Amino acid sequence: MSERRSMRKQVSEALAVTDCMGGGSLGRIGNLSAEGLMLISPRPVYERHVYQIRFPLPGVGASAPQLEAGIQCLWAEAASGDGAHWAGCQIVSISPEHQDLLEAWLESINGH
Repeated sequence: MSERRSMRKQVSEALAVTDCMGGGSLGRIGNLSAEGLMLISPRPVYERHVYQIRFPLPGVGASAPQLEAGIQCLWAEAASGDGAHWAGCQIVSISPEHQDLLEAWLESINGH
């Protein structure tokens, strides 16, 4: 497994992740960086699979668009006892506008 290039930020709010291709919820974000995220899902997430997702950024406001990105699962495991699944995912596709929004949000919480 490769080393992370940037520190992931813990997400204090439950950021719901929508599966753009299959519809419905894919789970929620546990932590987030400009290059990736940890997904906490009620269903299995498969290594090497690519997912197209949509999620909001906390504190951006209702008028801000939700971010849309393509992610690839690098690792996945069942969480102990509660039926959840954890998955480490790399962002493989995101528009420049959404990348800028994500990086600005990460910078705004730097040190928090």
